[in-house]
Amino acid sequence: MNFILEDNYVNMMANNLIAAYHVYLKENVIEISDTDESYTTFKFRESFFTSDDYFIKIIRDVMLNSVTAKQLSVSKKISLLKTKPNKLPKQFGNLDIFIADNKDGEIEHICKQLLNLLDLADHSTYVVYLDDSKIGSCKDIKHSDMKPSRIGGLVGNLLILDTATNMLKINNENLPITARKILKELKKAKGRNFDFSKYRFDIDVRNFPKFSMMHRAHDVKFVKTYLDKLTFYCHQAQDTDLNRLVKYELKDLYTGRRLL
Repeated sequence: MNFILEDNYVNMMANNLIAAYHVYLKENVIEISDTDESYTTFKFRESFFTSDDYFIKIIRDVMLNSVTAKQLSVSKKISLLKTKPNKLPKQFGNLDIFIADNKDGEIEHICKQLLNLLDLADHSTYVVYLDDSKIGSCKDIKHSDMKPSRIGGLVGNLLILDTATNMLKINNENLPITARKILKELKKAKGRNFDFSKYRFDIDVRNFPKFSMMHRAHDVKFVKTYLDKLTFYCHQAQDTDLNRLVKYELKDLYTGRRLL
């Protein structure tokens, strides 16, 4: 959270953690109050200072402990955070997808990749499962397609959280300008009878924007990988026994050599 506290917003989106959780922070911690040509301003949500949510409490404690005036009480630190002027990059929170300089053909490319995603859907459940194994230079979906200026920039506007399934779904209401253009192109490509509302997106891609602090699949993979490599030695010899055993085994291995 040092990016926010130190007003260091210019390079904020290059940070992997910010890239992954900026939509979550916009939904739960901060509220965008105004937008300028190069940045947005925000204030902290009132609920941020009172929430009992486990992760919100951790973020709040970290921020309060990071306030430079260590001698201040908690209430005064909160007042300081509430009144501090804050800036964020325009891409933060994905109020709309941000395409730099309105790059020609970018909207069409994003639409093409969304259509590729829809083609990956399970025909019985209408769920699109996407993880890092399905992305690559030789595959239909490239790593560059998931970045904030492409599909990653749709999370929070065109792609929103379906709380019933904890997956992403296509939003059809109150869309910002660029996201609305993309949806219009999708409808043109699929035809008026195509039902986008049936589809869900279960995207488990590293650094892809998330709506929650814990991304279960990544955590499970990490723990499984760790446990697969972990060996428990339950009957290790103590130091004196180990010294004797090593000498004995080395003597068998190197017969004829003098051991100490």
